[in-house]
Amino acid sequence: MQLVIDIAATPHPYLSPNRSSRLPKMAHAREAQKARTRARIETEKLQSHEWWPTWSRWVHLNQEFRLEWMVAWEKGHKRVDEDNLIAMLKPYQDGVADALGINDRAFIPTIHSQLRDPAGTGWMRLVITPL
Repeated sequence: MQLVIDIAATPHPYLSPNRSSRLPKMAHAREAQKARTRARIETEKLQSHEWWPTWSRWVHLNQEFRLEWMVAWEKGHKRVDEDNLIAMLKPYQDGVADALGINDRAFIPTIHSQLRDPAGTGWMRLVITPL
């Protein structure tokens, strides 16, 4: 059983470790908090579906979960390298863990794919699979 979470945004450039060293710490922290909140809200929206009780049982029975991120960058944004993308997605993973009520240590990020959004607006998709 998989959980698919769609987020209608892409990571803010301030979340990049390369950028965050040249910014005031509060700018990075503010964007990280926004990202965490957005991911938590998008995950909580799924709790109204009829399959949610089955999924929540899976969450508490399994110790580890594979995360597969797909990021479709908006127009004008360049792709980022893999280690920066992992760091930029961390606040989103924290928000998902908050909504699921688990520790984010259970997440094993395995796949990070990047593409260009044809509509030019940008979005992300997270697929969570219990191991």
